[in-house]
Amino acid sequence: MNGQVTPRGWLRHGWWVVGGASAALLVWCCLRSPVSVGDAGKPGSAEGTDSGPGAPAATDVSVAAQRKAVDATVAQRNRDNAREAEAFTRAGWKMVAEPPPDPRLTALDPALVDSRERELRVQIASTVAPPELAPRLGQIARSAHEPATRVAAVEALGRIGTHEAQTELLALLPTLPEDDDARRQIVPLLRPSALDTAFATSLAAQLDGRTLTSTEKQQLAFTLALVGLRDGMKLPDGAVSPAAKQLIDRMTALAERGGTGEKP
Repeated sequence: MNGQVTPRGWLRHGWWVVGGASAALLVWCCLRSPVSVGDAGKPGSAEGTDSGPGAPAATDVSVAAQRKAVDATVAQRNRDNAREAEAFTRAGWKMVAEPPPDPRLTALDPALVDSRERELRVQIASTVAPPELAPRLGQIARSAHEPATRVAAVEALGRIGTHEAQTELLALLPTLPEDDDARRQIVPLLRPSALDTAFATSLAAQLDGRTLTSTEKQQLAFTLALVGLRDGMKLPDGAVSPAAKQLIDRMTALAERGGTGEKP
């Protein structure tokens, strides 16, 4: 029995020696490691995730790249403008400085009819007036001294095309002489959006009134016929007299034949 105790004690002490050596090696490795406990909590400390101390932030690089792209675009446009200016000069043109446009002209001030009618007419004819200026165009058409100015104002109302502009055109009819060039432009420019609208009913009522000439009534009836054929609609019952309805029916038949030019 004594012979068996000694080996067990030696083994027990031997494992202690091996364990002690391993612990000593672990302590030595920890002392040699350059990473401290605090480093483990720093962002970017993992391998491949840190660009190193003093490296510029990603946002700085992005801003610099954007600024460089903008500078390149500006430089390219300046070069293009220079080439265009050179070609303009070679073609015999000359660049001159012009004062800014008169705000009264751009606003279509009707008061300019008495002093600068030609300039006002040029302004009207060279632009598409905004819808809110429709009443001013109607006033200009009524007060203009020259027929060309009235024509320009009427045509401008037609280009606007809104309900307010159409209403201005209809209101101009009784204020202009039958032989006036501007009046001849009005009826062909009257275009209701549909036959079931109040404006279409107002137009149809003109067929029974005394404002329009016979030719103008035919023109208006043809317009109403075209709108009805387009939408498959008719005027509400009682909107016009039997005579006016017959005129619209004749214009409808003419339109269905393709507008051959036959007399209604």
